Amino acid sequence: MTKARDLADLIATGNPLSDGAIAVAEVTGAAPLASPTFTGDVTIPDKIVHSGDTNTAIRFADADTVTVETGGSERMRVDSSGRLNIAATTGNEKLNVSGALGVSGASANFSGGNERALVDFTGSLARFGHVNGASGSAKDVSILSGGGEKFRFGSSGQLGIGGATYGTSGQVLTSGGASAAPTWADAGGGAYELITKTTISSNASEIIFDSVSAPQQQLLLLINGLQVNNSGSIIFHYRNSSGGNLNNTGGSSDTYRNTGHYSILNSAIGYSGNSTGNGIYIGYSQTYPSKDFNASFRIFNFGTTATGLQGTSSQMASSSTGFQSQDINSQAATSAATAGIRLYITNSREFTSGEVYLYKLV
Repeated sequence: MTKARDLADLIATGNPLSDGAIAVAEVTGAAPLASPTFTGDVTIPDKIVHSGDTNTAIRFADADTVTVETGGSERMRVDSSGRLNIAATTGNEKLNVSGALGVSGASANFSGGNERALVDFTGSLARFGHVNGASGSAKDVSILSGGGEKFRFGSSGQLGIGGATYGTSGQVLTSGGASAAPTWADAGGGAYELITKTTISSNASEIIFDSVSAPQQQLLLLINGLQVNNSGSIIFHYRNSSGGNLNNTGGSSDTYRNTGHYSILNSAIGYSGNSTGNGIYIGYSQTYPSKDFNASFRIFNFGTTATGLQGTSSQMASSSTGFQSQDINSQAATSAATAGIRLYITNSREFTSGEVYLYKLV
């Protein structure tokens, strides 16, 4: 077939080859048809070339393979396995890209749709994550390098190092230097972890922290803005594993409790008038209504029969301008291992507001 008119005649008469295809070896001469119509397959040995732009083409480079070329170079390929390779001739995934990949536009399907991984950009936030799907559960997200997992974000927000290695409560992330991965490790340098907190929102005759995990090298007790309903002395008690108050024993009355001083008036700080056991004064004489009592105490060797208390308390005096403080340094000897602590106020007074925090050294 040597003329374009012969191709038009073939189309008009509807006489394709026996297999329903039209084989065109060469069409020359007359001007090409403006809008030819094919009712069967068109067989092309190699490629379709853009008229007047011969280095742009759609090619059939191999069996079951389609490529797109621009500027004389292959830009995109769909191979026999259905993989789309952009600027790459090979790849193992359904989409393989050689070069930077940009994403814009926000997806409305991070909380719905089919379960999958999803990447988008909201205009202010680049997001990558796992989509639950209509009924799926949250899954972990991993970052890999060199064939190995380096970081993992757990479905509850945990951070894993080298996989699902999340460390234990209270541990901190420690650098491995320039050539090693970070690791979870126990905190050093005197870091504290909160064990429990009590906020006084209604009148309370005592504040108790029982069943404190022991032994502990060091606890930290912080008292913030504690107030009372009437004047009395704030007392500190150790408690045993059964929730009973422990008497301080093991010394004379002026030594085993007299281990601190008032900043204004030297005096013993032991208190023996409590029917439930001897405790330790931690305030300056009386604490007055509507006056904040604040304190910071370290408790050493908790969980033994020789637990130490060291710190400072401060409070406003009965006058609006006076300020009183006291240093405490007590080594108590008790009949059983300490397992809890108690704060209470003498003269049957009650605490009305404030906060008390208990930390452990990690």
